Amino acid sequence: MNTMDLDEKSLIERAQRGDRAAFGYLVKAYQRRAYAIAYGFLRNREDALEMAQDSFVKAYRAIGRFDLDMPFYPWLYRIVKNTCLNHIKKRNRRGE
Repeated sequence: MNTMDLDEKSLIERAQRGDRAAFGYLVKAYQRRAYAIAYGFLRNREDALEMAQDSFVKAYRAIGRFDLDMPFYPWLYRIVKNTCLNHIKKRNRRGE
């Protein structure tokens, strides 16, 4: 395990204990990747920004259930992907 992994793990542990600043560092580290994922699904800048932000809110609320033995990025990717797919379903139901 490299030092980046250790730093990320300690940030996650701190976030799980309620340290908002630690979660903020995770957001900064992954915000571009989250936006890129969302944009890949939505092909709309504003929607992608909104869904990436919503995904971080969901991740913050669920961080206590995150398994520290697992890598963070695939977990976040799943949250972003599911948030985007739900947005697409909702948009299609409204007939947009």
